[in-house]
Amino acid sequence: MVCVQGHEGEMTQSKTYAFVDTNVLLHYTFFKDVDWAEELGVPEVVMVFAPVVLAEIDRHQFAGGRRERKRAQAVVRALDILELGAEPVSVVTMSGRWG
Repeated sequence: MVCVQGHEGEMTQSKTYAFVDTNVLLHYTFFKDVDWAEELGVPEVVMVFAPVVLAEIDRHQFAGGRRERKRAQAVVRALDILELGAEPVSVVTMSGRWG
């Protein structure tokens, strides 16, 4: 995972962008079960799913071991629920975990 802190304008607060890679999605704690802000020590995190990572996850649904296929399918279902697009989607609950 790569984290980048950036500014959206001169008068706005800094945001942290976390670019999640395929290995994080397939082999570690399920991304929705992680309090990313706490893990990264910041007040707010914008998760970024690059198109290449989404393509790799899609490919893993049909190839690889049984565990990888099931995990990739679960990731795709979770991402589909979020209806991702070019604009950020708010998915953080009061506890900081994804709803």
